[in-house]
Amino acid sequence: MHLRYIVVEPDLFVSEDLCDILRTADKDANVVAATTLSIACGILSDGGRVDMVFLNGKVAQTQDETFLSLVQNHGALMVRIGGRAPLNEDVTLAEICVPAPFTNEAIMGLLRERRRLAPGEM
Repeated sequence: MHLRYIVVEPDLFVSEDLCDILRTADKDANVVAATTLSIACGILSDGGRVDMVFLNGKVAQTQDETFLSLVQNHGALMVRIGGRAPLNEDVTLAEICVPAPFTNEAIMGLLRERRRLAPGEM
């Protein structure tokens, strides 16, 4: 099964770095970059499966209800890099935080741990 990751990061250089790490760690994955939450919402709405959503920088603090609902509807794991947003009691998400700045080792370790916990999904 090919996994689909969305990376939400406005800085194209940082986005490409994170996308490259994901592609290296999971050669069969479909990695999609979005520079804004609005673009990410469009990707989440396109009907395709989404397994993990990575948020970096200021967007990692988002509480945008439309975005959070779309992530929840997919059952995707949300990875907030560089902080944790206040809890939104209306939306229950599977999410984790990774310290910023992210490293190759941190992201690859996260994917290894995810595979270990859900081997049939990855």
